[in-house]
Amino acid sequence: MALPRVEDGPGIRVGDHSRFHPGVAIGVGYDTNVFSSGRPLAVRGSPFVLPSVWLGIGNRRVRGGLLDSPVAATGRLVDYHVGLVGGYRVYLSRRDTVRGAGKPNIGGRLRLTVAPGRRFSLMLRADIDRLGEPRNFEAAREFNFNRIQTSAALDGVLRPGAGRLSLRAGYVNDSLYFLSELATADRFVHGFQHESKWRIRDRSAVVVRYRWQWTYYLCCAEAGSGRNEDSRAHRVWGGYVGQFGKRAELEALAGYGLARYPYDINGPNFSKVLGRLGFSYYPSPRTRLHVAGGQRFQDALFGNYHTVVGGELFVSQQFRWKMQAELGGGIYDRRTSGLPVPGRETDTVVRYDDETMEKYQRRDMLYSTTFKLEQRLGKFLVLGLNYMLNVDDTAFVIYYENGFVAPGRFTRQQIMLITAARL
Repeated sequence: MALPRVEDGPGIRVGDHSRFHPGVAIGVGYDTNVFSSGRPLAVRGSPFVLPSVWLGIGNRRVRGGLLDSPVAATGRLVDYHVGLVGGYRVYLSRRDTVRGAGKPNIGGRLRLTVAPGRRFSLMLRADIDRLGEPRNFEAAREFNFNRIQTSAALDGVLRPGAGRLSLRAGYVNDSLYFLSELATADRFVHGFQHESKWRIRDRSAVVVRYRWQWTYYLCCAEAGSGRNEDSRAHRVWGGYVGQFGKRAELEALAGYGLARYPYDINGPNFSKVLGRLGFSYYPSPRTRLHVAGGQRFQDALFGNYHTVVGGELFVSQQFRWKMQAELGGGIYDRRTSGLPVPGRETDTVVRYDDETMEKYQRRDMLYSTTFKLEQRLGKFLVLGLNYMLNVDDTAFVIYYENGFVAPGRFTRQQIMLITAARL
């Protein structure tokens, strides 16, 4: 569950246009499966306390990870937002191993747009996070998922003519560094992305998107030595995004994905059709209904790639008495291809158990539910309730050389009451 954080308030004015937004919160809750374990491993539940603090300053808010800048030029030279957030989960358990699973989580965000809405703009996005995740910590604490990850992109946007056409291109870079014995998964990702957009109405457009990325794993110099496989991946999309009617929005994209793993002697490579269809409906200005689904793929830390097919449903409501409620859920069929072959590509794994074991593939059915409730009390205080359910239904089991058994199936629920003060 994410750090407890609520929407910023009016803030403190800094200069002519910027505002400073501080906030503190404390969450108290219960985690039914601290280590995301499945039987026969012990399932450990524990109450927890999770304090957090955040600071932000900018002349635009961030919504959905993007600056809330208007499409048209406003006369401003720069739109920006800088934010920091941190917290520490404290498990209130009698077991030393459970208490030791509490780790700090710290994140930083930068969003910057130079010459927003003008004929040529520059856009910078940068995120850095230190994440604590105690997967398998009790049975094999050296294989936890504590990590540092970064993501950055620098784009140039050109709007020739009257601005109906926009051309966007830029460089992207991601990195992942584990603070444990999972060093074979440390990686860099370099890439290029492009978007051509033609506005057919004020709030709708036809788009074509392309993304190329090179994933390079740092560990192990030779193929077949336990190294995760490098890859070159291409993704191309095309379709319609924007307003659909008076009260709806539509995202309809179709595309193709291609990924090559040149050093994997056993394969496979990825070559399939991609697609995404999303629809949002607003029965009133305070209510939103959203449904989306499709097929995508992504690089896998254990194996070559994941193919994910599924969808999500999301409902949000703002009440007149300053309460906001959100309810969502998703179902995904995730298939992992190119698992390392025991004895040939890895010496740490003895065997797998699954009906698709002979193909070195893994199948997981993933189910999730989230619920969020926030009630504002005056200008500064917010009370909240968060609930999360994650289910991984799979027959897959990994047997390691050191005797450790890792079943993939698990169920985990978390509930948290939040008290927050913000400006």
